Amino acid sequence: MNGFRAAVKAAMGAGVVNSTPGTPEKPATAPENEKEGKEMRCNKISEMPSYAQPTIIKMVDGGFIGKAGTAKDENNRPADLDLSIDMIRVFATNDRAGLYDKKP
Repeated sequence: MNGFRAAVKAAMGAGVVNSTPGTPEKPATAPENEKEGKEMRCNKISEMPSYAQPTIIKMVDGGFIGKAGTAKDENNRPADLDLSIDMIRVFATNDRAGLYDKKP
């Protein structure tokens, strides 16, 4: 077991994320969109992942988000939401937990 731990420690120190016997070790690299600090953001509901669109529609229609801007999309919903993918994921998770079923 100590040999295994030593190998893991050495691999972690070298920045290796994937090491399989018989394949070259690959250094850790950030995904392309994180290298320059660029984060995907969505303004329109149609730009968002399909799993989250019903949640965002529910939030817009319920008045939780989207009141600040004046730009509208083809369905007369806000076109300037400026939501990150992480925000969209959290909203979808909260909706599945029932947090947006009632208006505040």
